[in-house]
This record gives sequence, structure tokens and C-alpha cells, in this order.
Amino acid sequence: RSSNKISTLVDLLVEMPRICIHKKDYLNNEYIEKRAIYLCYLAKKLKYSLEFSHLNDTTLNQVVLLVRPNETSSFAIRILLAPEKDYFSEKRLLPTSSNLRWNWFTGNKEENEPFYSTPNYNASVLFDCRYRSTSEYLTELFLSSNELCNGLKLFKIWLEQRQLSHGFGSFEGAMPAFLLAFLLHTKKINKQMNSYQVFRILLVALMENDFSSSQCCSLTHEKITEDLFIEDECVLLDHSGLLNVFNSLLRASYNRLKQEARISLNSFNDPAIDHFQTLFITSMEPIYSMDAIIQISSLDQHDKLLDQKSNKNQLIMDNLNNKHLLLSREVLKLLEYGLKERINLLCPLPAFRQTIKSEKFHSTSTHKQNEEYIELLNEKLNQWRIKTIEQINNIIKQKSEEIKQLHDEYYQEIDKQYSAVNEQIEKKNFSSDLKDQIEYLYIYSQLNSIEKRIRLNTNLFTINQFNEKLRVKFAHYRQLTTETTIVPLRQLFEDKVQSNRKECLPTSSSKNQSNEIIPNQDQPKKVWTLKPITISSAEIPSSPKDQHKISDKNENSTRLYKLKREPSTPVLVDKNRDLYNSKIRLTEYIIDSLPLSQTKPQSVPIIIQDDNLTLVQSYKRLTANENKQQNSVEQNAQLHINSKGLLFSLKIFNQTNYSTLMFAQCEMKNNCLASSTKRNELIIYNSKMNILIILKHQEKKRPYERVYVQWPLNLSSNLSDITYCDMSDRYFIATNNNNHLYSFNSNLLSINDLGCLSNDLQLNYIHCYHETVYVVLGNHNLAEYHFDERNFKIVKKRNIDLFNGNDILLDITCDRNSLIVLYKNRNNEIYLRSIDRRTLDIQLEFLLENKQDTERKSLRIESTRYNGNFIYVNSSQKCLKTIDLTRSDSGKITTIMKQNKSPTNTCLLKDDRLVILHEEPYFLTVHKRLKSN
Repeated sequence: RSSNKISTLVDLLVEMPRICIHKKDYLNNEYIEKRAIYLCYLAKKLKYSLEFSHLNDTTLNQVVLLVRPNETSSFAIRILLAPEKDYFSEKRLLPTSSNLRWNWFTGNKEENEPFYSTPNYNASVLFDCRYRSTSEYLTELFLSSNELCNGLKLFKIWLEQRQLSHGFGSFEGAMPAFLLAFLLHTKKINKQMNSYQVFRILLVALMENDFSSSQCCSLTHEKITEDLFIEDECVLLDHSGLLNVFNSLLRASYNRLKQEARISLNSFNDPAIDHFQTLFITSMEPIYSMDAIIQISSLDQHDKLLDQKSNKNQLIMDNLNNKHLLLSREVLKLLEYGLKERINLLCPLPAFRQTIKSEKFHSTSTHKQNEEYIELLNEKLNQWRIKTIEQINNIIKQKSEEIKQLHDEYYQEIDKQYSAVNEQIEKKNFSSDLKDQIEYLYIYSQLNSIEKRIRLNTNLFTINQFNEKLRVKFAHYRQLTTETTIVPLRQLFEDKVQSNRKECLPTSSSKNQSNEIIPNQDQPKKVWTLKPITISSAEIPSSPKDQHKISDKNENSTRLYKLKREPSTPVLVDKNRDLYNSKIRLTEYIIDSLPLSQTKPQSVPIIIQDDNLTLVQSYKRLTANENKQQNSVEQNAQLHINSKGLLFSLKIFNQTNYSTLMFAQCEMKNNCLASSTKRNELIIYNSKMNILIILKHQEKKRPYERVYVQWPLNLSSNLSDITYCDMSDRYFIATNNNNHLYSFNSNLLSINDLGCLSNDLQLNYIHCYHETVYVVLGNHNLAEYHFDERNFKIVKKRNIDLFNGNDILLDITCDRNSLIVLYKNRNNEIYLRSIDRRTLDIQLEFLLENKQDTERKSLRIESTRYNGNFIYVNSSQKCLKTIDLTRSDSGKITTIMKQNKSPTNTCLLKDDRLVILHEEPYFLTVHKRLKSN
């Protein structure tokens, strides 16, 4: 619990995963921006009453998320974000370091870029980095003594009643706890003291210590570098000696803290004062303790105060252009310099930033629209009044007619009684009961008065009844966020920039760019249409003016072809052809480079490779090392092949003469690779640059076209697997952080979201056969889905519960009859299990590897064109193996292909060429089939 208020506030520290941030994100505000984005992501996932706020109620601190069960609840959880422990290098965040670049801040590139130290920015990032360490340190300290905890609570209540722990430059957050830890460290306090003694010594310490930068008070015994924190007004270092926990504390605020401590200590010596009531119960408004209050309506007119500073640029950049903070400090220094000894205390009030005169936010046209709307409401109210009066008049007329009608009925009833008696009298035809009839008529006429028969209820409507019918509603802002769909401002800017770039994007003669998506009612709403971000390799410049030629003096010369688009970054290197003459051999290489203006910034920085000759030399060494690996001979007679049967073999592929494509600026977290069965096409995902690479081959030839597609930034970039669906001619792409399944059409370059397959289990592996999709969720769950192409949706058919909690599923594939699962048991033994796709009966199971401790992504299983034949990839053993499940009841390994580098995935092209993906460095080898004798 971090607050002593009536409301209960619990701090919850959430560490951002390493995948969300990069090692160098402490530079140029990258971490702070990603922290805000991740906080918005958490807010999107939570379904409670949410509110964004700032730590310690000041905009100078980081943004936090308050989560309440409902809007009226006094209980709240405050979510704080921080990187994982020891993720950033803390020594890079010392006050003297420069972690903001002037060119980045101004947006202008200068040849001689100045480097300024950024102590305030560094402290804000370092504060997050040391969240966990300081929390563990303080928790261990205060759990050792209840009296220390109670003394800290008294001190926090004392601060709260005097409003010393809120506002601009105040004694906020964990500062009280660190002050108590410092006194314990210097042995001014011991754990045998009671809470009242601890509180009193805290007040004495505030009076006696200045905590100036020259003293450099610290919680560590290590020597602190001199003048390291000279820029800070107050200094108290934590137990690491790197973080100044008093970084945001102003000297003026600390002077007020000292004065309040002096007044409170004097009250201890006065027997006539109720100490407890004065110190902890009575609220002391600071505004009433001041002799004079200065209110500055606007600080925008005082920019000249900063112009006089020699380090103006450094201050503005270090505080991220927060001129309000800088000007506030300069105004305090100016007043202190001008008033000098004529004042005893000068300090900002807790509501300092709230006294700024508010100006109109909306434009004149917006205000005019608002006024017109208010006039419309008044007109609507007047129309209601007119209609209400009209309805009342109609009711009055109706009631008048009703009264007249009742009046007539009343007299008709009386006349009827009178006529019966009068007729007997006139005809002198008296009946025996005539006297009784006359007596009844007399009584009837006396009792039956019109006032008693006809009555009118004219009770007025009460004000509450009118208010119930006539309501004025004021919708809360949170209701608007759920009822209104608004395009984010950032998306509007991106659309604007995208429209401006449309004419600058490279065009392609391929039919892929001419096709467009025609939406229909059967398709899902979430559709993304993509565009290539580079020209295909077929467009190689042929004239010397449009190409770079780099030659060396060796016997073998090298020629590079690279598109003239700068600045750019290379992504793929490929050998084009060899030219021979009488003296030398000239080898041509192609380097595909993507313009940086068309690639989106990623969490991993992109290094621009200017020395392309060095890149080609590394490619040469790679291919040379690979060619040294000769065609390996199978090691025993067990691997004999019956060539007459339909048996897939790795022997049929050329292992000494094959093509190699090397990827630059590439990372493949989950080695996502898939190929089409309808054409010679394969797709790879580069997780570093967040792009899909589509390689299209001619029949029996090298790739003639390479398309680079930017994966949408608003979708998850954690792609876990890719598979091909031959029935619908599209790829299925799985992501393992939001567990969504996407369909990718490589012809139309469109992406459709098929939805989330699990709320709590990661979507790790997928494989498609016709319209059936098998997925691995988490470590132990296997499920079967059906792709409904007509309605364009994925439908779950059944769970496949054939594995226990100790089995870890490593990969899946299938053919026409069998589902093949690669898994590891509790003894780290790798097994292959064959399951009947229709009945889910286990057909066979055999051991592949005996007690092998390997990473999950280093083992893959892939199907071939022959039923019952599969390719097994083992990255740690640097080999591929073929497995035959048709010739034996237990299955057997038939051929082995050794590799010089670690293979991570494989696939087959339509013309039966074998494609192998390797890592470190990332490259592809494409093996043709050997010509049969």
C-alpha cells in the first residue's frame, strides 16, 4: 500500500518483456514511448474502470494506469511499468552521459553534431531500471521492524496534512522511505526505537541536513565520483550509488520542508498543545501560512529567461522541451535573487501548475458550432413548451365536454325518476306503493346533488414529475470512448504520409500490383492490402551510369549491382552469373537494398552497410565453406534404399553444386518458412525488419523475382509459423503473442484476420492439409480446425487429447492419411508419433533422439510428396534426415544429409527442388535433383 489516504492504492510493478524493447532503447526517448504504448496495450486488455494518471500526481513523472472495480470504488491498483532487471546498462545512464542526440531532437542533420549531457532524462530512465532493486531493498528493510513501518506511516501522514508530498518539485513517492533508510544506514536510527522516536528523529534530520550536491549523501559505502551529481539541487543516492532519489526535489521545496519540521519540533516543547492533534489530525493548508502569494498567469512570455542561459539547448533537450518546468525554476531563482534577505521562505505551492490561466482550447469555428448547438437545445425546449401547452389545452377541452356529458346524464336520470311518479298522479292511477315512491323520490333528490356526483381532480404536477419527463443528460467521457469509433490521430498522420508517398513508391510490372481486393459481405471486416517496398531483381540496371562497379586486382573480379536509392539497407545477396575471358573470371552479384524511407523503424536498429564489397566477400566465404561439405555417405547398411519404390531420398539432391542466397540485416525468431505447391514460390519472414520476403522461381531456374512486403505495424510482429493451403492458394500465418491466425494472399498481397484461437495459450505451430488446419496451442494442446472458404472463417472441429502434461509438442505436419507430431518427453527424449487423421488412433511411435537437450525451434518435421515420407531437421546435429513410415511397423530413417551450418527449416518447391534455411548467418540453399542415369 503506497498511500495513507482514505482510499486504498496498491502499486503493481509490471516488467515489460524483453521482446518489446531493445538494449539501446534508452537512447532518444525510445523506451519512454514504448512504455506508453505498452501501457495502452494493457489498458485495452483490462475490462474494469480505467484511468490514466501520473506517478505522484505530477506530469513530470511517468504515466501510470489506475484500475478500479468500478468508478465509485475507493480501492485502486496502480500499474507501474519497468524494464526487466539489469536489462539496460545502468552505467550508461549516469548524469554525465549523453543519451539524447541533438540531430534527433531538432530533426536537422548537422555535420558537427553537439553532444550534451542529459542528467534529468537519464535519471527518469534509471528510476524505472532500478524499480525492482529498490523495491526489494526497501521491502527487506521495513519488514525487519514494525516500528520502522509505523514511524514511516506517521511521517507520511505528517507530509500529507501539510501537502508536502504532492505537486511540483515536492517530497514525493519513495523519498520518505529512502530518507529513513539513510538515517538507518548512518546509524541515526536503530530498530529498537518506537515509532514516535523514529518520527521525531526524521524531523531533526530534515533540519540538520541540506542534502546538497557537495555533501552527496549516499546509502552505499563506495566512493562516489566527485561532481557527478553537481546539476541536482538535492542529492541522496540509493544503495547502488547510481540513482539520485532526490533528483526531482527542488531546493525551494526542501526549504519549506525544513521550516515545517522546525515548527513541528517546537510544538513538542509546548505542554499546552495537543501534539497528536496538531501533527497528524489537523490539515495545514500551505496557502494560509504564506504572507504573500504571487500568481503568474502565463510563462510563455518569459522565454527570454532561457535565452540568457549558455546551456539553453542542453536544458531544453534534457527536459524534452518542457519549457514550463525550466521557466518555473528560473522564475524561482529570479525571485530569490531579487528578494534575498527580505524573505524567510520562497517556494512553489502544491497547486502551482493549476493556477495557470486556462485558455480556450477549441478554435473559433468550433466555439461557433458549440453555441449553435446550445441554441438548438433551447429551441428544442421552447418547442416542448409549446407542444405541452397545446396538449394541455386539448385535455382541458376534452374534460369540458366530458363534464357536459355527465351533466346531461345526471338530469336524465333524475327526470326518469320524477316522470314515473308524475304520470301516476296525472292519470290518477295510484298504485299501492305510491307513498313509498314519493318518499324514495324525496330522499333521492336530497342526496343526489350534482356536487356529489360529478367531481374534478385538479392536482398539479410536481416538479419531480416534470423533471422525470424533461431530462438534461450530460454523458461521461468514458461512455463516449465505448460508443464512438474514432480513427486515431497517429493513423491519420500515417495515412497522410502514405498518400504523399504513393507517387514515389516503385512500380512493378508484376500482375500482383495491378490486382485489388474487392470486398464482399462474406469476407471479414479486418482486411489489409499491402504493397511491395522494393523493385524486383529482374530490373537490374544495364547501363554503366545506373550501376556501381567495384573491382579488385585479383584474378577473380567482382561486380556488384545495387539499386541507386539512398539511404538504403541491404537485405539479400545473390550470385548472378560468371563471365570468362582469356585472363580473368568476372563474377556478378546482386544486392537487394530497401530504401529506409519505405521501411518502418523497428525495435532492433538497422545498420546501413556502406561497404558492399565486404558484404559480398562474406558471401563468398559462406559459399566456399558450404561447398567443402561433400556428399556424405550413409554410415551403415541400415540406410539402404529401395530405389524402385516411391521412397523419398535426400540422395537425389545435389549437395556440392547448389545456389545460395544470404540475408543481410536479418533475424528469424521462429524460422518461419513455407512454400507453395501450385508454383515455385516460397515465403520467409524477417523479424528484424518486420518484412515478408517472397521468392518466385522459374521452372528449374534461379529466383527471377523477389518481393518485399512490410508486415502491418498494427498487427502482431511475433510470427510463430507459416503454412500453405493448396485448396484456397493462400498462406496461413500464426502469431504467438495475441494468438491470432491470419491468411495471406501472395497474388493480391492482402492479409485477412481469421480471429483469435486462444485467450491464454500461445499459438506456436500450424499445418494445413486441404481445408484442415492443425494447430499447437501452448506446450501440450493439439487442436483441429476447418477453414470455411465460402464464409471465410476458421471453425474449431475437435481437440486432440493424446498427450500428457509432461510431453512438449515441438512441431506438426501431415499427409493424406496421417498426422505426424514431433514431441519431447520428460526425459528429453525426442519421439515421433503417427496418428490416423480420421479416427485419431495412434498408428506408430518411435524414438528419434535419445536424451537431447535442445531448443524448441531447432527441431522441425516436414512432409514430402510421397505419403508416409517426411523430412526431419535437427539444427544441433547439423543434419536433415528422411523418415519412412510405410516400410516398417516402427518406422525408420532412410537417408541423412549433413550440413556445414545449422539448418533450421526446410521446404520443397513445385519442381522438387529442396530449400534449406540456415542461421548464423541466415541464408538459403536451393538443391536441384540429380539427373538420373
